[in-house]
Amino acid sequence: MNCSLEKAPKGTEFAERWVGSKLKDIYVNEFRGESEETLLKRFKAGNIKVNGDPVEADYLIKDNDFLEATMHRHEMPVKSDELSILHNDNNFYVVNKPASIPVHPAGRFRYNSLSFILGKTYGLKNLSTVHRLDRLTSGCQIFAKNLKTSQQCFEALKNRKVSKMYVTGLHGDFSSEEIRCDAPIAPICSRIGINAVSESRGQNSVTIFNKVLYDRDKDISVVLCQPLTGRTHQIRVHAQYLGHHVINDPLYGTDAWGNSEGRNIDDLKEDEQQAIIAKLKAEHDNSCGMEWRKKNKFIKHTKTEEELKAATDTQSAQFDPICEECGVDYEDPPLNQLEIYLHAYKYQMLHQTFTAPLPHWAAHHSESIERLANKLFQAGIKDEEKPDECTVESNQKAKGKEEIDKKSLDNILPAKCLKTEIM
Repeated sequence: MNCSLEKAPKGTEFAERWVGSKLKDIYVNEFRGESEETLLKRFKAGNIKVNGDPVEADYLIKDNDFLEATMHRHEMPVKSDELSILHNDNNFYVVNKPASIPVHPAGRFRYNSLSFILGKTYGLKNLSTVHRLDRLTSGCQIFAKNLKTSQQCFEALKNRKVSKMYVTGLHGDFSSEEIRCDAPIAPICSRIGINAVSESRGQNSVTIFNKVLYDRDKDISVVLCQPLTGRTHQIRVHAQYLGHHVINDPLYGTDAWGNSEGRNIDDLKEDEQQAIIAKLKAEHDNSCGMEWRKKNKFIKHTKTEEELKAATDTQSAQFDPICEECGVDYEDPPLNQLEIYLHAYKYQMLHQTFTAPLPHWAAHHSESIERLANKLFQAGIKDEEKPDECTVESNQKAKGKEEIDKKSLDNILPAKCLKTEIM
């Protein structure tokens, strides 16, 4: 596993919704990287400034304020899989993204993000993301190398001229028949990105499922998925809706859903929906730092006062006496918390096809997977010339619902030179 520690000043303008709130409350509710006790120590030490001056924890945010803070951050562990290059020409750069690594820096991930690694290690600083895989998903991650290709990919995605094939491991014995799931998907908690099937407020979403085989001993079905639309967590949400969540999925395979897996969220009462969201928020917040490691018992050794003093004397650039995590050595988390059984296997766009090697959990079924995948994928490419019937709906219903996520085409900017040590 790789883990990094970073200490550097970081600045940001306040969001409009924060105006009038206490600065401490914003940190506690929005960032959640440290405990409230540690946060108060940072205020007392003058680590947090507004408009260049240290402030108290109860400072009330005003319009046009600028926040600057000295960040001391331990990145979460990621898998140590090598980053393999699948394709590299004048237009495309395609990599086999390991599970556990996000495409862009976010939250407690910076060094351990794909764009940072490509920019800092490979010198690739002017790529555009064509699509964006979830952090826990592995497989084909495509980047455009120039503006023309980026725009062409955008148009291809918008007009549904991209063929996608994913391999997934689903809990239970999935149907042997081809399943076309067209249940609409809507966000139910934007703060941590939870989505669910909702007939009342969901967007048009279509995924085709074809089972390859069922492993009775493991109670896992290996299934090929073809998402015809591109909603956030689409395959994961549809799989859960069909009663077979993705293996290891920490959002849609958790006990927080109770017996509501496989149901339209609209069928639940408001208090039942809020109870699910509250449990998922708690689980997510516990995954943001030390509490997650405490909860999962990954602490290997807590340093004594003598060891802490020695660390302070010899590693002053890397050690922060306020930090809760500097005094603790951690064991690596188990593999099932670093990946889900979802892999972007094949992508076809602009008359090029990209294929990622199968992950460890599917590799021993490679012959069966490849045989069915090639059959389905070729049929899908031929169907691209036909009208996309799955998106036919009234203009009133479709208005505002079919926009491609523009964030997926954001440029990957050169990484700033921050002091980063690999632990």
